[in-house]
Order: sequence, then structure tokens, then C-alpha cells
Amino acid sequence: MKKRRIFGLIIFLTVTVLSVFFVSTYGYLFRDEEEKGHLASIFFDLNNLNVHAESEMLPEITILWNDRVVFENGRTKKPFPRYEYGENIFEVRHGGKLVKQYSQYKFNNWAFFDYDFFITKENGKITARMEISGKDAEFKENPINEDE
Repeated sequence: MKKRRIFGLIIFLTVTVLSVFFVSTYGYLFRDEEEKGHLASIFFDLNNLNVHAESEMLPEITILWNDRVVFENGRTKKPFPRYEYGENIFEVRHGGKLVKQYSQYKFNNWAFFDYDFFITKENGKITARMEISGKDAEFKENPINEDE
């Protein structure tokens, strides 16, 4: 009986100490609606990457994020390189050929984004367009060498 009481007290104190630490360290994250994702970013990757294209094109499409393949053979590949501050480069490739390249500058690692790529074939030419939603969702299209 005494061992059970001591064990229960140890569990209670451990949970209390961890809770106080957790709330005091991360509690400020819930003050601002925009920053609620900060705590979640410790445990989860809430980024989404969606490719919108005709089904016969999907096996030929590859998307790279900072030289890491995140979409290939019609499937998204996680984990995404989400903890990289600064400039993030996205490349859209079709059949190995570079179609478009985009840059997004990330100011923190806890903001999550929805990355949507729209890839179409018009008059035999592959075109791509990217949209980003989320905090700091601005991006730019980078010029590419047509011979690549």
C-alpha cells in the first residue's frame, strides 16, 4: 500500500513538473491566433503539397524542394524540408526537364503552408503554376534556362 502511494506521488509530481515546464516554455504560443501552429510544429508537419494535373502526366512530374524530391511518380514524399529558414527553392520537372522554378523566403519554422502546383499541357508545351497559402506565403518565379 505504501509503495503504491509513493509511486502515485512520483507520477503526480512528474506530471506536474512537466506540465509547468511545458506551459511556461510554450504557453506564450497560444496568445496569438497566428502562432498556434508553433507548438504543433514540434510534433507534426502540417505542410500540404498538392499537384493538380491530368492523370497521365502525373508519373512524369517531379517536384524538388531544396534539391529534395517531394513529389515523384504521382505520389507525395514526406518528410518535407520544413525547418529550413531563408530561401526555399521549388523546381517543377516533367520528364526530367525543368519546367518552372520558384523561391519562397521562410521567416520561421513553425508556419505551415499549402503548396499547390497546377501543371498543364497546352499546344504540346508543359506549363506550371504554383500557389501558396499560409503566413509569409509570398514567392517569386525564378528565370530558367530554356536549354536545361
